[in-house]
Amino acid sequence: MHINKLAKENMTIRKTAIATAVASLATGLLAATPAYAVKVNDNLEVNGKVFANFISVDGKATSADDDAASGFHFDRTYLEVRGKLTPEDMVRITLDQKASDGQVFVKYAYWQHKYSDAFSIKAGQNHTPLVDYIQTEMWGHRYVQKTFSDYYGAETSSDLGVSALGKGGDNFEYYVSAMNGEGYTHTPNGAGYALMGRVEWHAAGAHVGLFGHSETDRDGVDGYDPTRAEIYAWWENKAFMIGGQYLTADDGDAATKFKDGTGYNVLTNIKVPAMGDKTTVFLRYDSMDEKDTGDDHTLTIAGIEFEAAKGVMLAVDYQSDDKGTAGSKSVDTIGVHSQFKF
Repeated sequence: MHINKLAKENMTIRKTAIATAVASLATGLLAATPAYAVKVNDNLEVNGKVFANFISVDGKATSADDDAASGFHFDRTYLEVRGKLTPEDMVRITLDQKASDGQVFVKYAYWQHKYSDAFSIKAGQNHTPLVDYIQTEMWGHRYVQKTFSDYYGAETSSDLGVSALGKGGDNFEYYVSAMNGEGYTHTPNGAGYALMGRVEWHAAGAHVGLFGHSETDRDGVDGYDPTRAEIYAWWENKAFMIGGQYLTADDGDAATKFKDGTGYNVLTNIKVPAMGDKTTVFLRYDSMDEKDTGDDHTLTIAGIEFEAAKGVMLAVDYQSDDKGTAGSKSVDTIGVHSQFKF
C-alpha cells in the first residue's frame, strides 16, 4: 500500500512539473519581445515569421473524426533574406514551409530594380499582382485565414516570371506580370503562360481596383485556359475599414475546378483602441459558386486580434466553412491563431 501511494505521489509530482514547464514555455513565448527584423548591416536584413494555432473542430473535418483535426498546429513558417545591392536594386529570398505536408518551397527569389516611382521591375519568383496586396492592405489577417481568391484556389500569391509596377501621381497605381501560371508550389512545365494585372485608383481613404488574369494550357492540358476577373474596393479611416471583392473564374473547356464561377466577399476591420492600439475586431463573409450551379461554398469568420508583445499577434476567432451540398462537408472551428515575427 505504501509503495502504491508513493508511486501515485511521484506521478502527481511529474504531471505538475510537466504542466508547469508547458505553462512557463507559453508564458515565455508571449512575454518575448522580438524585433521585426535582424539588420546585419545597412545592406542585409534577415527576418522570420511563424503561423501557429490551437483549434477545436466540429464537423466533417477529416475522413476520421474531429479530434484528428483539433489541437495545436503550425500553419506556415517563413524565413527571409533581403539584400540591398544599390539604392535602386534589391534581392529577396523567402523560404516557405507548409506545415500540412512538411515541404519547403522557395516562395520568393527575385531581383527588383526601381527606375522611378512610376516604373519598377521584378524578375524571378515574385509577387502576383493581387493576392499578397489584398491580404496585406485590405484583409490583414493572413495568419488567421487566406484571402478570398487564394482561399478558393482562383489565384496564388507568387509565381515565376517578370513584373512591372509603379504609381501615376498620388491617386493611381498599377502592377502587371507575365508568368508561368502554375504558382510557386507547382513545378513549371513551360506549356503555357499567364498574363495578369491590377490597376487601382485611390483617394481620401477609398480604393477601387480591377484585376485580370488570362492563361493558356496550364499544366500542359489542352483547353485548360484559366481566366479571372475581379473588382475590389475598400474604404478606411482611423476607426474602421469596410471592403469587398467580386470575382469571376473560368478554366475553359477542361474538366477542372471553375466553370463560369462567380463569387463575392465582404469584410470589415474595426479598431478597439480601449483594448490596445493594435486591437481589432474583424468580420468576413465569402460566397463562391465554383461551377455556376447555385450550390455556394461559403466561409464566415469572426474574431478579435491583439498584440500580445512586440512581434506577437494573437487572434481569437470562429470560422464556419460550408462547402454546400456538392461538397457534403461543413466545418466549424473555434481557435486561437498566432503570428510570431522577428
